[in-house]
Amino acid sequence: SRLFNELVVLLIKKKEECNSSDVAYSERASSLILDTIGREGLSSIVDFLPSIPLLFPDIGIDRGGHETIADDALVFALILILVAILEKNRLVMFHCDDLQWCDKTSLSLIRKFLNCVGGNKDIKKKVLFVGSYRHNAIQENHPFNGQYYLLKESSGVRTTEIKLSGLSAEAVVDMLMTELRLPQRMVVGLAQLVHKKTSAHAYFVVQLLNSLLRDSTIRYSPMNRRYIWDEDSIAVMPISNTVAGLISANLLYLPTSNLQILRLLSCFGTRTDCALLQVLEGFQSGIVSAIDPFVEQGILDKAGGVVIFAHDLIQQEVYDGIPKDERNALHLELGQFLGGLDQITVEISKLQLDGAAFFTGRRSMTSSLVSLACDEVNSLGPNLVEDQDQRRQFAQWNHIAGQEYALQSNFGDAIHYLLHGIAFLGDDSWQTNTQLCVEVYKTAAAVSYA
Repeated sequence: SRLFNELVVLLIKKKEECNSSDVAYSERASSLILDTIGREGLSSIVDFLPSIPLLFPDIGIDRGGHETIADDALVFALILILVAILEKNRLVMFHCDDLQWCDKTSLSLIRKFLNCVGGNKDIKKKVLFVGSYRHNAIQENHPFNGQYYLLKESSGVRTTEIKLSGLSAEAVVDMLMTELRLPQRMVVGLAQLVHKKTSAHAYFVVQLLNSLLRDSTIRYSPMNRRYIWDEDSIAVMPISNTVAGLISANLLYLPTSNLQILRLLSCFGTRTDCALLQVLEGFQSGIVSAIDPFVEQGILDKAGGVVIFAHDLIQQEVYDGIPKDERNALHLELGQFLGGLDQITVEISKLQLDGAAFFTGRRSMTSSLVSLACDEVNSLGPNLVEDQDQRRQFAQWNHIAGQEYALQSNFGDAIHYLLHGIAFLGDDSWQTNTQLCVEVYKTAAAVSYA
């Protein structure tokens, strides 16, 4: 959904630009989308593409209150939008990372979309889809295998597999020659040690070299006018045998205030919207200004309005490094902060609709503040929340989040939040919160059979 949202936002931006050709292109594409899908059709997909009303501000497209759109109808609407956007000289590439974390519903939707693209001669050669995943994370019964097999069997879709291996010994030699400004004969011994100790893992190589430089194991010698090192010392040096262990050691050198900001970010997973960072300034000041230094250090990356941990192992090490009691307290505080904000208008970005802002969350790219709040409190679970008023409030939040995802036809995430809401209610709530219990259970039943 976010990928198509960005395409729609691109059309909106082109309408506002000074370049007359861009303005004309945007108006043509918008007109074609409206003509082919119609107002009712656009209204039916607005929960999936919340930026649609901003593209057509004059025709009164309302969000919510529409029947849930089926996957096939949604795919057909997306194809029509894509046809409108892709003129003769326009091309588009979609990239979905970490497909190993996708559920069957999401993977099936991607396959149906690609099959429809492959069957449309007008756009088939203008679309490139790149999906990346960790091969060792895809087990035999993973839904990816079945969906990918069906995609490869499709006559309209051409698939290509690219398997990335570790760095070769020659590549490590070239890396050291470039960085240390030394000839091959002087770095080949060091390169062999680094290659052996890192098992040719590219990210591990970078982390290990940074560690050796930081500890002055590799150091610049004014007398020799070059970098020097002792290969025998490096050979017997006790170095963590995992990337994660080395990253953890490097993080210990960060100032306490910086580490606290990273810990906060790690609670949201591997990526966080820049728009959400603006919101989090109210929780911890200085978080926005700290991002660029982290990017320079290679800890974070920033692209397309999203801040991403440079490697998911960094996020995992930061998160696991938070003492359990502090981690639970941080989740609770973040959840209460975000849940409270969802009741007011948050001026964030052009994706705002009727006071509701959407962000990239752990489970979805169209997460609202209340679903993000649920992610935090759900990390605790009901057993760690003793206050009954809080448990009732968290159950209400999960009910709201479940309803939001049901409106987006995302029934997998909808039932996820609804089950958490039921867990927070507990068995005694049928006597103390009867109405809320009835509402949550009714919604969960409807979603389960949708």
